[in-house]
Amino acid sequence: MALLPHPHGRSRNRTRALVRVETAEQSRSLLTVTLILTVANTRAA
Repeated sequence: MALLPHPHGRSRNRTRALVRVETAEQSRSLLTVTLILTVANTRAA
């Protein structure tokens, strides 16, 4: 899905910042899940 170039660069930057925040949230939750699974595997072993 390609974003159409917006006439105002400022809003495009805001969108990019929002995407960056979303990516950070996703990687943080992924890290949490990995950590939980690792702890669960360690306890099970």
